[in-house]
Amino acid sequence: MGGCVSSETEGLFFHPYTKGSHISLNSCLHQAERQQSFHHGIIFSNRPLRAKEKLKIRVLKEETRWHGALRIGFTSEDPSTLEPCCLPPFACPDLTQLPCFWGAGVPEELCQAGALLKFWFSGDGKVFCQQKGEPCARVLFSGIPKNAKLWAMLDVYGKTKAIQVAGPSQNMCQCQSQINKDAQPFGNGHSLEEIAEQTVIPAANLNSCTDTSDWHSQRNFQIFLGDDPSCVICQDRMADTLLLPCGHCTFCQYCIEQLQGLSQSCPLCRQTIVSAKYIGCGNSVANPVT
Repeated sequence: MGGCVSSETEGLFFHPYTKGSHISLNSCLHQAERQQSFHHGIIFSNRPLRAKEKLKIRVLKEETRWHGALRIGFTSEDPSTLEPCCLPPFACPDLTQLPCFWGAGVPEELCQAGALLKFWFSGDGKVFCQQKGEPCARVLFSGIPKNAKLWAMLDVYGKTKAIQVAGPSQNMCQCQSQINKDAQPFGNGHSLEEIAEQTVIPAANLNSCTDTSDWHSQRNFQIFLGDDPSCVICQDRMADTLLLPCGHCTFCQYCIEQLQGLSQSCPLCRQTIVSAKYIGCGNSVANPVT
């Protein structure tokens, strides 16, 4: 994939290649926009951050029809070693259930368009968030390792549609600020969207993918079918709806109703949705979602 700037004296921007298939970056790599749907918006920083180093993120656009908003986290995995086409749809819980990834959702009220947010981690493993104008920071989560190289991990998720890295490196940048809607080239001249379409992992084969890298062989993709009772889209309501024929049942009825107005594909495996069945808290299939 090629090396990426890693010196902590260099500017901070988004990783140019390792990003979700719905993400487009502008030419200076300071702005990221999710081009469709509400998922596949994972992005990383170009280099590790130091303890107490501030990552400043400005929310440029929001899409209020979705629930949930920006996710923030850190990883000790160098993004340059990850395969973009194998990034899961969601940072939380898909990546955060794996070793070496930590993250949480940012409260929706902090993520309105125009908001300027600061994120950092302390030496004792706590991650903080502070909105411009707030007198005090809040702890988002804790438990990240001490004395480890940590890259920032963000998920342009739900209501959050576009974000920008703010700070000195962005202020000095003279390149175009408009989001480039064409995918960044990767591999043999294919866009990330093309690669993602060619490497869709069927639900039945999530644990048998061994043909690209250690990212496949060392991680357990059973997280897509995990036992978390919450809807993986909003993470607020209980998962109560079964998609057919793929069999994924990690969504709530409300989110599937919203999704079906935009797409007829399962967010996890991209199989065409023939029907969606409300199953409630039990195992019996009730009426289809209309």
